[in-house]
Amino acid sequence: MSWEKRPVGSNSWAKEGVLRHPDGSPDIAAYGRLAHRKRDAAILSAVQDAAHGLRAMTAAIWRVLGRAGRIRSNAPLRG
Repeated sequence: MSWEKRPVGSNSWAKEGVLRHPDGSPDIAAYGRLAHRKRDAAILSAVQDAAHGLRAMTAAIWRVLGRAGRIRSNAPLRG
């Protein structure tokens, strides 16, 4: 497998940036590996983004609860 550039000469069968075997045929397995890597990176990014949002929400809740020491209510106190 190699990244072949456009060959010099009249025989320009390869497109620039195409993964090909040394014999000039396209390397389908290499494209599969690239797709799996991109999918894994997208999943990791989504999980990290969700974890960041969850941490931010948890921190905001603890800030509100820690400010007064208790949850404030508009209900009148029973006496």
